[in-house]
Amino acid sequence: MPRLEGEVAIVTSSRSGIGRASAMLFAAEGAHVVHCDVTEGCNETQRMLDAKGIEAAALRLDISDEDAAQRLVYDLLRRYQLDAAVLRASFRCIVARHKAGLPVAVRNQMARRNTMLFEIACDRIGAPL
Repeated sequence: MPRLEGEVAIVTSSRSGIGRASAMLFAAEGAHVVHCDVTEGCNETQRMLDAKGIEAAALRLDISDEDAAQRLVYDLLRRYQLDAAVLRASFRCIVARHKAGLPVAVRNQMARRNTMLFEIACDRIGAPL
């Protein structure tokens, strides 16, 4: 029996790297995975999951859009008990935008959004912060 059978996980930045690997591993272990990315790369991850016969859901979502990110988390929480979260997106964006000269106040706002998502997820799954 898969170790995460019946669990629900959200994974951001699923187009590649740790985000994609997390989505693939959680799904392969039986979790229902909702994964997202700001690019169409999440669709490639979904095709990889589909090819293995693994059910998951891909969403194109800009996690730096606070309203959209909150809607995603709250919509999931209304439908499921959230068991795990891998929130990779905003930290990558913060580093990239720092290199592009984005103002510190904007980078800090993005970090707060990611932290907010993390806090919501931890609260829902009962994990200590």
